[in-house]
Amino acid sequence: GRYRLTAGCGMITAVCLIAAGWSLTGKMNDQAGMMVVEDVFAMNSGGCVVVGSVQGVLWSGERVVIVDRAGKEIKTKIGGIEINRKNVRAAADTPVALYFKDIELNEINKGDVVIGII
Repeated sequence: GRYRLTAGCGMITAVCLIAAGWSLTGKMNDQAGMMVVEDVFAMNSGGCVVVGSVQGVLWSGERVVIVDRAGKEIKTKIGGIEINRKNVRAAADTPVALYFKDIELNEINKGDVVIGII
């Protein structure tokens, strides 16, 4: 009796943890993240880095649209994400730096909005 109860509780715990993980992953993937650009820096290797605070979730490699104040759109892909000078795969509700290898410094400005494309 005692072994079965322990094994049964362990199985239930494992199933609950897996279900919770799937639930969180699904919620993260369903939300389009966005960020208002607070500053822009040129990269020596080409491209640029923009900084700001992400609302929702943005993923490295995710396709995004950058919209300026006049409504002009640039479609691109996030080349990398840094939080506190560490490369990360995704960012949720936190200050970040986003790298865009195909966007130059003069193409993006403070106040532009980066929006994830679902």
